[in-house]
Amino acid sequence: MLVFDCLFTLIESICVIYTCKKYLDKATKPYVWDVIILISNVLLANFAVRDTKIFTLILGQVFIFLICYVNAKKLLDSVYMAMLVYITLFISEIIATIPVAFCSIFIKEPHILGLIGNLMTLAVIIILMSTSVRKLYNMVISTSFAYKVALISFYIVLISLLIICQQNVHYLYSNILLFIIIIIIIITSNALLLYYEKIISSKNAKLKYYKKYLPVYENLINDIRASQHEFTNRIQSLQLLCDSHNTDDEFSNLIKNYTATYTKPLHAYPLLTLKNPLFVASMYSLYLDAQAKEISINYDVTCGKLESSASEITITDLSAILVQNAIEASVSGNNIYISINSSDNKTTIEVRNLVDHQISDSEISLFFSNSYSTKNKADDNETHGFGLYYLNKQVSIYKGSILATCINHNSKYWMIFKLTI
Repeated sequence: MLVFDCLFTLIESICVIYTCKKYLDKATKPYVWDVIILISNVLLANFAVRDTKIFTLILGQVFIFLICYVNAKKLLDSVYMAMLVYITLFISEIIATIPVAFCSIFIKEPHILGLIGNLMTLAVIIILMSTSVRKLYNMVISTSFAYKVALISFYIVLISLLIICQQNVHYLYSNILLFIIIIIIIITSNALLLYYEKIISSKNAKLKYYKKYLPVYENLINDIRASQHEFTNRIQSLQLLCDSHNTDDEFSNLIKNYTATYTKPLHAYPLLTLKNPLFVASMYSLYLDAQAKEISINYDVTCGKLESSASEITITDLSAILVQNAIEASVSGNNIYISINSSDNKTTIEVRNLVDHQISDSEISLFFSNSYSTKNKADDNETHGFGLYYLNKQVSIYKGSILATCINHNSKYWMIFKLTI
């Protein structure tokens, strides 16, 4: 019946528009162009190409693409969106056939069964798009071309299956178990591919960090080698001091002044006990930044390796935020003390730096608010205030903790941050 056919096409079109808008995280209210394309699709599908199944299939793909293009506004993104919408619609129809097959035991009228199937498909789509499935589009767009190729291959497989079904409408229902198995295999394959893509992205991020900090790490090694080469010269210089001065007090003062310059690099050497090159390179880079501003950083390391559920990159990022903030809050001649400990799959980083006044707990709580900053705003740096906010969000993901307090010790105010992750 023509009325039922128009109704079927209308419901399918609504499913497409709803799915597209959900993937784009837009309001489900249709645009004017959505309505125009929908009406055109209903009229063409049921009057122009009514008895030509292959043209109906092609028209359906064109309709999906136009809806996606109207909403996405970008040609290539619209192509990926159209494929994803079609796949979602197809999978929803497969799921919907299960209750329809059950209803077919009691209802023999094909048009009624068709209407039930369309309504079930719409219900499945509404449920699916209320879950994390709606994030798939952003994942596809943001991932590498390899994953897009997988999407295209998935789309081609489904189109091929549908062409087969178009030759025999009841083929889908009579072989529902086979189709479900095929869909499960395809979904599993793509899930594994996504997992593999995630691993590759993680490896690439780690490689990027290694490339970024490798010069710093090599600089640290070169400093150590240079110190070793200078050791003999220093011993000789000390021997000359012993021979050239008579009084103990004069000799003592010269020894103190002479050795003072050699103690500064030693503050960073405890980092060498750690078997985490990215973290060590980052901390040493910050040490050099502080040294350039005549700020001294003292590292106290009581473990040989960082243990945590978070990756070394994450620990490095979060620790760098605390140390960088401490450097920016310090002035020439200040000392920063950093304690590093790790045990029971938890890493603790404690950073202490001098501040010019007692900071209340209420003000400290604001440090972790979005865009709050005590830094000078004159440089118009829009990133100010996001460091601790980002850190706090990341800590909650890994079920860690971040403690902050300000204490008065020997008439000096010390700001203390303690990160456990």
